[in-house]
Amino acid sequence: MDLSPFQLSPTNPHVRLVYFTRGPASDAVTEMACTISPFGIAPSIQAERRLSRFTRVGASLAFAFPSCTLTAKFKARAGGASYEWSIVLCDDKDEFSRSALFGVALPYVAFQIGRVMFRPWLERLTTLFDDPTAEAEVDAAKAEESERIINLMKPTAERIAREEEEKKGIVIVEAKYGQTDPLGSRSYPVMGDRSIDVTVPLQSMVHDSQLRVFSVKSQLPGFHDPAPGFAKVLMVKYRFRDEPHAVCIPDDMPLTIPLRWARNHWAESSSINDGKRTIIGYSNR
Repeated sequence: MDLSPFQLSPTNPHVRLVYFTRGPASDAVTEMACTISPFGIAPSIQAERRLSRFTRVGASLAFAFPSCTLTAKFKARAGGASYEWSIVLCDDKDEFSRSALFGVALPYVAFQIGRVMFRPWLERLTTLFDDPTAEAEVDAAKAEESERIINLMKPTAERIAREEEEKKGIVIVEAKYGQTDPLGSRSYPVMGDRSIDVTVPLQSMVHDSQLRVFSVKSQLPGFHDPAPGFAKVLMVKYRFRDEPHAVCIPDDMPLTIPLRWARNHWAESSSINDGKRTIIGYSNR
């Protein structure tokens, strides 16, 4: 639950409560919010998901009390174009129950039934938005470029690793960057099957026994996006002062090591490692 924003002003003081969830499998985002002000209460819910690599669709439903205004919005983004449609389902409290039944409840039930019945056809429809050949060529070119950069980084990474080993600093044992598995959550992200090895790039970025990464990770030298359109995670196993450490963070969070709380998590994580996925919690402490 997030309290954002909290605004005090003579014209429009209000508090907005937000609950936000994200599904890594289809990069789906769901936001439930409620705005409270002296003029009334306005709950809302909106959902958005990835339809293809460059296409996203979403819908939202908002209600305002005491005006009893019920509004539905639909939006779609394809490439650089964005489209949005807004429908006022009700603006009268006497018609609210009928509007909620025929404008919200019945369409939602019909949508869920249709999604189950026509799932194979819907999955085929989503493939029409992608060009697998062109995407594969672009991804292969980026992977080849990253490999060349890693080969250039290896001497620097090996020198830094030796220096850090001598002073018992940070030595990156293993680092992977890739798709987030749906089995995980934001508090306990899980590394999926589509990942790349980024041990050399991260070791070459270590300076004075510290590693700080604040930029978009797929844009770092030696990195590339192994799973375009999917949420990603960075997993790092390293040694600091001859002790094993591990950290696993979502792609949108900065990486800062060493962290005291990560001590011995590497060893503890072995009990929940199935050979393909690693589950390691992270913290801001």
